[in-house]
Amino acid sequence: MGCTGSSEKKKEEPPKKDPAAFTDLKTANNERADTSPSRPANSHTAATATAVPQDDVKDTTAARPKSKYKCGGPGRQGELFECFKGGLLYRITNADTWYFYNDTTEYEMHINWKFGPSSTLEALGDTKLVQDETKWWVATLVVYPGETRDFVRGSYNGYKSSLSVQPLSDAYKKKMIADSTQAVEKEIATVKAVAGGIPENDLERVLEACLVQNVPFVDLSFKPLSGSLSRPVLDDRDLNGIGWMRPSSYLPAEQRTFITTFNQDIRPDDVDQGQLGDCWFLCAVASLAEKPEKIKDIFRHPVSVEVAKRERALGAYRVTLNKNGWWEVIILDDYLPCVGNAPVFAKCSEDPCELWPSLLEKAYAKLHGSYASITGGDALLALQDLTGYPVTRFDTEWSAATTDAVQAASLFSQVLKYDQEGYLINLNTPGVDNSAYMGVHHAKNSKDFEEEYTRIGLGMGHAYSVMRVVESGPHRLMQIRNPWGNDKEWNGAWGDHDAKWQEFPDVAKQCGFTGPKADGSFWMHYDDILKYFDGGGACFMHENWFDYRVRGSFTAGFPSIALKVTVKKRTKVLFTISQRDRRGATDPADAKYMALMLSYCPPHPEQPGKQKVELNSTTDADRPSPKFTFNYSRDLSMKLDLEPKSEPYLIVPRIYEAGANKKYVLGMISQVGVGADLSVEFIALPQSCRIFGNFQSFDLADAAAAESDWQFNPEVGCPITRRGSEFRNA
Repeated sequence: MGCTGSSEKKKEEPPKKDPAAFTDLKTANNERADTSPSRPANSHTAATATAVPQDDVKDTTAARPKSKYKCGGPGRQGELFECFKGGLLYRITNADTWYFYNDTTEYEMHINWKFGPSSTLEALGDTKLVQDETKWWVATLVVYPGETRDFVRGSYNGYKSSLSVQPLSDAYKKKMIADSTQAVEKEIATVKAVAGGIPENDLERVLEACLVQNVPFVDLSFKPLSGSLSRPVLDDRDLNGIGWMRPSSYLPAEQRTFITTFNQDIRPDDVDQGQLGDCWFLCAVASLAEKPEKIKDIFRHPVSVEVAKRERALGAYRVTLNKNGWWEVIILDDYLPCVGNAPVFAKCSEDPCELWPSLLEKAYAKLHGSYASITGGDALLALQDLTGYPVTRFDTEWSAATTDAVQAASLFSQVLKYDQEGYLINLNTPGVDNSAYMGVHHAKNSKDFEEEYTRIGLGMGHAYSVMRVVESGPHRLMQIRNPWGNDKEWNGAWGDHDAKWQEFPDVAKQCGFTGPKADGSFWMHYDDILKYFDGGGACFMHENWFDYRVRGSFTAGFPSIALKVTVKKRTKVLFTISQRDRRGATDPADAKYMALMLSYCPPHPEQPGKQKVELNSTTDADRPSPKFTFNYSRDLSMKLDLEPKSEPYLIVPRIYEAGANKKYVLGMISQVGVGADLSVEFIALPQSCRIFGNFQSFDLADAAAAESDWQFNPEVGCPITRRGSEFRNA
């Protein structure tokens, strides 16, 4: 990152009489006078895409330097000086010419610079240059987010500076939105013209028309306009003042040839949350980034690398996510919500040219109707949407473990087992706002409580990834990563600088601890984890398993599809039933979950020709139960080991509400693919079947073959959708 060719940065101390400095940055409000009635004329407002090289998931661009800038870096070359500690505003000098670069997305920088009376200067751009009553030359300029602005040229004899950090003015926001809307609507009109009478939601055909005419693609079903930020029912969200721009517009010209989905390695700390309250989702993304190939597969094109490159050259991307238990390939354009010349929501923390965090967040927002619709949520549900694999929580066990040593040991053994299985494990800290994290605390935290977390180096209302679980004699430790990868780390026992690593070298060797690293990862003792975290969960993700889905519906309380499973060798299987997600729901019937259950029914051991309800789903996929318990949950899952002792096995969906009508999806993720060793047929049980009366035994005499839409999603590749009466691999 940082294609500015600039020399090493130097720190420039803020002026002594700075009216804003650091205090205003924290307490900025809208009471300041509006001194910028319009957006500068030469700032980047164009929304037209240019055909720039785009990569496929298997390609990467040539290595390029990384950057710590938040907004892409300065658009001018020269020697850099930090105007404030930590960046924010930079002064750039090149020979006798000065520029300023605003590296924020939240503030406008007001420059007031005085030069000695004998200075010989020329004002550049929108800079105003006048002499005051003391004959000093006063140069003033406003620099907006992400912009590099020309300031002055010439020679000077001494200077005094005054820099003010102010919130964005309403006039600036309105002007930006107006410029953005005008540019977007112009492109929309062009796309509609080349698409002819193609329906706006038929994006495959719209995109094909754009490819034929070489016209930049715009997603007509999720237009880059205000409606995609916030639906009317959510217009109380603070999403005002945001426009839309393509990377080929907001990035400096010299960086645009580096625009790519992925650049070099994918890492958890690539993810920069931005200003949208979707930490829960991005924590899940960062957790999944521990498995880079999983992230890459989300962006894999269903046809070919060549077609992907053609589409991305026109600003079109495809992202595969799981919604309502069903795999969806989402087509979207590369317009991103921006303030100034920088994305205001998720982006790559290291490289503004690397787009995958921004595009993944946008696809998830589109899937749920708007960006506002994905504020506040559950990181475990997001992991299930990203991977398709079921999840489980141990919040209840956590509460018991904090007061009972036996329960604590049992929970640690469970988490250790999950780590050995390679599952994704998250832990969460308590937070002020329950909607923004995975915890269960509703009361506002006390000041002392917040200060304690700051003191120990943990964030509040945050989901952390568990990287390793180690039991070394009496020492039970977990290596934990802050998904944002910054240097905010636990500083207590077994922290990076704790003496215990020298005291117990055998433990250090087993943990692979070699010394402090400011990388956001740290070790904690299990006792401290129970004290400072308040729960978590795991995603049962496997490598190289086989993912199948089939659609069904309850009609008058009876399911249209059940699964008849035959195995020829022992097979591990995950079964899931999913109802429509209430997040982003437009149908009032989907706003409330109904009580569901999955029943596992092997052949009855004592009654030939009959099946027996042996296990039923619970809220924990790892612990199915013989009890008939219905649960109000978006998804319910069961982990099973199927033996070829007798067959077939039945997986029967159930609903508690008599006479209810509800759509559902049955998922099966298996250790082996369907074929010689595993077959799965779709059947419909008659309404008279005794299982619907909660009897434990029933027969299949009147069961009939059923047909429905089904999917196969390979480990590497895109989901294949077919219609039929059984699962296949193609």
